Amino acid sequence: MKPKFLLLPIVLFALSQSFGQTNLPSMLACNEILTISGNPYIVDSTITVKPGCTLTVNPGVEIRMAENTHLIVQGKVDFLGTASQPILIHAKDTIWGNILLDSTLLVKSTFNYVNIENGRQNVDITKMKAVIFAYFSSFELKNCNFKNNLRCIYSYRSKNILIKNCVLDSTNIGEKILNQYADQVTIDNCTLYYTSGDADVIDFDGSTNVIISNNLLFGGGDDAIDLGHAIDPNHPDSLGCSNVTVTGNVIYNMFNKGVSNGENAANINIHHNLIVNCGWGIGAKAGAQVIADHNTIYNCQNGVKAYDHYDGWGPGHLIVTNCIIVGSDTTWFKDTTATLSISYSLSDSILISGTGNIQGDPLLVSTSLIPRWDSLLHLFTSPSIIASSDFHLQFNSPAVDAGDPAFALDPDGSRTDIGRYYLGQNTSVQQLDQNSGFELIYPNPGNGNFTMRLIPDYKMNRFVVLNNSGKVVQQNDFFGSRTAYQIDLSSQAAGVYYIKLYGGNGISTQKVIVH
Repeated sequence: MKPKFLLLPIVLFALSQSFGQTNLPSMLACNEILTISGNPYIVDSTITVKPGCTLTVNPGVEIRMAENTHLIVQGKVDFLGTASQPILIHAKDTIWGNILLDSTLLVKSTFNYVNIENGRQNVDITKMKAVIFAYFSSFELKNCNFKNNLRCIYSYRSKNILIKNCVLDSTNIGEKILNQYADQVTIDNCTLYYTSGDADVIDFDGSTNVIISNNLLFGGGDDAIDLGHAIDPNHPDSLGCSNVTVTGNVIYNMFNKGVSNGENAANINIHHNLIVNCGWGIGAKAGAQVIADHNTIYNCQNGVKAYDHYDGWGPGHLIVTNCIIVGSDTTWFKDTTATLSISYSLSDSILISGTGNIQGDPLLVSTSLIPRWDSLLHLFTSPSIIASSDFHLQFNSPAVDAGDPAFALDPDGSRTDIGRYYLGQNTSVQQLDQNSGFELIYPNPGNGNFTMRLIPDYKMNRFVVLNNSGKVVQQNDFFGSRTAYQIDLSSQAAGVYYIKLYGGNGISTQKVIVH
């Protein structure tokens, strides 16, 4: 007869699997793997992944966290969801704690296709709250959705961070992403919805080597992107952010600034962004040193601003080149202590003093928008509304070929255009420049015989060719999908022509040059 105590683990396992669920113990095996067959996993007490150990969560797993329970990671976690089988972490009842990455700089935890909901409380209630809190840690978030959390992501003195293709919902409270004293951080191609109250959407304090690129930021009660410094009593240094690139972002409806720079921020490059309906477009204060290039700033109360915040840091310093600043109550502002240089930029209201600046209507396409921020701001920040607006240049815009001649040429070989989008660039705000029917037009420049190669399965129904005066010189209508088409402009005079392509993905424009 077998000893009865050997049956105990089998009995306990059977009980943990009862009622179609798995109850996770607080002490996991060193290298634990959660699979979909154990769904749902119930967490009634805080779980710790010990140093040197890995928790792997397979596609389709659901984890239900009880109130005030946490996942503490001192080793490594790999959440391996997929597009068809995302992982879900949410409350067992209404709320739960958070995920703490605790001192894991030597290993990188990964989260892929994870939906995270209803996180509220840190392990240490004196620390900044966030559903993912990285403390001296490294991590990667890709294709994750955050909903109804107190704050989405907070990192403190963490390094080697990637946040990509994530959606941060308007139901989250506080900053969507806050990084203090971080290094080597990339936030790319994320969608960040309305942020309520006195909280920035993306906030960096004292951080270095940062890239914020190709994100959609849909409204908020403070700044869209804030680059500054936090007072840390344990580390009384006075370093601001440095080596930061802000590029390709679309920013809408911020109560305060589109991009705010302060507290000795240095080597800050803000280029090729679209900033619409904000209090200020770009601001530099408190010793910040900022270069802003090829941005389109539309319908903001103040376009660009350099000033002293009178907080001991000194004045801001801002260099603006190749920017469109239109629809503003005040195009630019500089107090007596700050420095502001504007060149090769366009304003619709005044001729800005400086080299190469011009005044006039930039002739942007379809720029009828909702009013600037108001008390109902969160109602007006959905992509369906934003998509009705488009900010690329019309062919006869004075911004075309009017940028600084010392800059790199546009892809068609011509002098750089002023503003976020060069003429012919694919410019759907909703699709982040991914909606073009064109894959390639070649040879360009050429003798007039061009091959127009389209993206696979593009449903083109019409194309129009215009000369530099806006006259239609060729057009044709089509039905169905095409991959390529020949255009013969050899009988036309040498010069610049514009090909407009109409199809299922909207309107796309490319510039070609006939020798």
